Amino acid sequence: MRSLVLFAVLLSVLTGCGGVGSDKPSAAEFRDAKALGDAIRTTAMRETTVLGTFSSRIGEDALRNTVAVASVRAELNQPGPRVEVDLEYQSKTWTVVAVGADTFLKEGESNVRGPWKRLDVATATESDFALAAFGTGIGTLDPRHIGTATSAASTLVETEPDRIGSTAVVRYRVEVVAAELDSGFGLSETGVGGIRTDTFLVDLWVEPGGRLVRFEARFGPHSSDFVFLADYTAWSSVLYVNAPEAGEVEPG
Repeated sequence: MRSLVLFAVLLSVLTGCGGVGSDKPSAAEFRDAKALGDAIRTTAMRETTVLGTFSSRIGEDALRNTVAVASVRAELNQPGPRVEVDLEYQSKTWTVVAVGADTFLKEGESNVRGPWKRLDVATATESDFALAAFGTGIGTLDPRHIGTATSAASTLVETEPDRIGSTAVVRYRVEVVAAELDSGFGLSETGVGGIRTDTFLVDLWVEPGGRLVRFEARFGPHSSDFVFLADYTAWSSVLYVNAPEAGEVEPG
């Protein structure tokens, strides 16, 4: 009988203090934006690749106001960005690849052959400007870049234990100063220049240790402002991101 009582007391202590069988969410681990961003970047640098999804919308209603959705693939073991997305935009599917300082676009999914063109906001036509402005920002979806942008241009304003599916995370809210941000959170330098407010809020859902699970950036306080959302799922999968061959890229 005594052994049963002792076992019951031990089980009660363990479950009550977060031991065996605990379902308690994580507590905030990082106390300022620099520590948070540095941890996100360092953790991502230990991985080789990451898969994810991305969407942009206007305001809160994702069902009615989604502008674009994309699957994301990124190599993390190269010094510069190597990010590829299959993007659904204006009833078409596009593939955008960012390798280093170069960004390329073609119509169709990544496994469909077709001519590529180099994306350049400075030479984009009016009809292509929005696609070019977004496309040249996809390299900043690299979690390493998310960490760098968080460290360099933001202040931590709120933390909250949370869950995404079965994963215990902490939601960190940071306020980003647009003037201190070169690029980041899905925005190219041109995109940052188009922000209509001095600061904007970004929520980052992070596992213990610094692995980024999700971010959501709200580029202004109004219902007509853009919201970017990205989820990072499978890390260190086998995938490769390559620029198109020179002969596949249209001149001009």
